[in-house]
Amino acid sequence: MIINNIIDRIKKSKTNILLVLGCVGILLIYFSKYIPANADYKSTSPKDEAIFTSEELYKGEIINSLKDILSKVDGVGAIEIMLTFSEGYTYEYATENKKNSDTVEDVSETARTRKQDRKTNEEKYVIIDKGGHKSPLIKRVVNPQIKGVIIVCDGGSDPKVINRIIEATSVSLGILSSQVSVLPMKTIK
Repeated sequence: MIINNIIDRIKKSKTNILLVLGCVGILLIYFSKYIPANADYKSTSPKDEAIFTSEELYKGEIINSLKDILSKVDGVGAIEIMLTFSEGYTYEYATENKKNSDTVEDVSETARTRKQDRKTNEEKYVIIDKGGHKSPLIKRVVNPQIKGVIIVCDGGSDPKVINRIIEATSVSLGILSSQVSVLPMKTIK
């Protein structure tokens, strides 16, 4: 009994720590857009995985948060969650825009005036050179989009529990209820 209480406290503290770390990470990503323009940016390429949180870590944070909240729903019991993404991280690169506008007015001897406007718009990526390595400056990283969720739990055969789980999952992740599948957990005999 005492050992089970200790194990439960350890599990809850790990979940809380992961939840806090996940929230801090999300806040850091959100506030990174407020870094001053003259700050020393680190140049990275999409292949440079050391700079960005990996997909698996991001997925783990979502699963742990979802497990934590759904395990508190009446009737759920033991729970396992699987998450799929439609695609990986996407990157928005910093660009420079150069716009030109020229107007030429031609006046002929017969007092006719002809006006010609010419507008050009040039857009190119901001390239950073660090130690001989050139790469585009990443302005923003967009997290992967959730494609679907499978939830296996003890209460997965009770329609009321299934509805609660689907509603909570779709609201918390911002996905459609049709993207959530709830199944009963296999009992071990």
